[in-house]
Amino acid sequence: MTMSNTSPATTVFNIQPFKRATGMLTTSASSGLTAPSINSKDYNLWEPDNFSKHADGSSRGDEFEEAFDNIALEQQREIMEKTQQQQQVQMQLERQQLDHKRQQIKQKQQQRELQQRDQVQQQQKEQQHQQQEEKSDNDQREHLKKAREIPLHLRVTQEQEQENTSSQKQTEIQTKAKPQPQIHPQTHPQTHPQTPHIGTSRIPPHKPNEQKRQPIACFNCRQRRLKCDGENPCSPCVRRGVAESCAFAQQVRRRGPGRKKLAQLASLGDVNAANALGIKPGEWVRDPELFPPSPKRKRND
Repeated sequence: MTMSNTSPATTVFNIQPFKRATGMLTTSASSGLTAPSINSKDYNLWEPDNFSKHADGSSRGDEFEEAFDNIALEQQREIMEKTQQQQQVQMQLERQQLDHKRQQIKQKQQQRELQQRDQVQQQQKEQQHQQQEEKSDNDQREHLKKAREIPLHLRVTQEQEQENTSSQKQTEIQTKAKPQPQIHPQTHPQTHPQTPHIGTSRIPPHKPNEQKRQPIACFNCRQRRLKCDGENPCSPCVRRGVAESCAFAQQVRRRGPGRKKLAQLASLGDVNAANALGIKPGEWVRDPELFPPSPKRKRND
């Protein structure tokens, strides 16, 4: 900024540096900067008294240019800082979005793994169920094979069972209709009393086809209180897969009288002895002379 002194009373001012400063401000405004607010109190540019005071030197205009340049630089710095902050905020948002997407992907992978595990468990259960069904089928087939391997003379069909039951009923009716006369030893004296050989001469031999087994429950069915069909192995044990442990107790047989009882019955006849013992006609009884009783065992408490 320069001044020309034409007369000592009047002063002429050159306003080119102000135009330059305003030109910078307009360019900065076009580039996105806001016009700075210049306080007239600080610089007092528009008061001619100040210029009249410093009209001697020419360094005052350079100071104004530097001041305007510093203001523009500060504004540019502020704008750069704001842009950097915005970029940082955008970067943070992008990172958060990426983290959210990664979490969603992890959750989907976990759900897929859980579904695969459930499918594997279901397949294993189905395989176990199929194996159990196959085992039960095989056990039933083996049971049928064993039943077919039984000899014919031990097999009892339904027709034979019906015939046996009907014949037994007829014999019982005949015995009831025709009671046998009782013979007293005084009316029929004998020099030498004969001992009744029960089960040897009077009773016919036992036939296997006529044998009718009473339904006896096995040990497993007794413990669990199940209905046992009496077969060996029985159907409940075959269903539960415990056919090997299916066992029955030995059928209890009636024993004959002891020696003292035989001595008492020696004086009686065959019919009286049978009636006294409560033996039915056609019933099989063990002879104590041929099959002596086994000695009693002591319990080891």
